[in-house]
Amino acid sequence: MPTPGAPTHRPPAVPNANNANLLENIERQKLAVDRILPLHGRMVTLAGAGDGDRAKVT
Repeated sequence: MPTPGAPTHRPPAVPNANNANLLENIERQKLAVDRILPLHGRMVTLAGAGDGDRAKVT
């Protein structure tokens, strides 16, 4: 997962294809994922279902 943007930035108009693929794989495999920790940047939680901004900053 690419590094999440700064908390003050709005989400991109077009979702990142890698982020979308990650979320699809998590849902398809029915994994219980609470947090995502990218190599660089902040930890984010997986929240919401079906909304455009599912990754929320913790």
